[in-house]
Amino acid sequence: MSNEKVVDPVADAAERWARDFATRAGVVLPFNIKVMAGVTRAAIDFQFERLSEFAAARVVMSLIDEGHEVIVKIHADNWIRVSVSVENSLITQWEEPWEGTADE
Repeated sequence: MSNEKVVDPVADAAERWARDFATRAGVVLPFNIKVMAGVTRAAIDFQFERLSEFAAARVVMSLIDEGHEVIVKIHADNWIRVSVSVENSLITQWEEPWEGTADE
């Protein structure tokens, strides 16, 4: 049995989408992203340290501005989880403009 990691292309694309989305929202702090890719949607959790509450708020407000339903939970371990479910078609549409520029 090999130690090769299996990469889910949808989960990988969803993580790139989430990182880019946070960057466009003005968040440059390091944070953790967890993705659960499904057949039609990807569940994305942005995780921030409690001291980064303004960064979390920027992501939340940007997601709401885009029409996404957002769940925010503050955990006892001093971190904030921002959860959103995004259609896979939105993620693939976001990637299309970048595919053409990769070969240039």
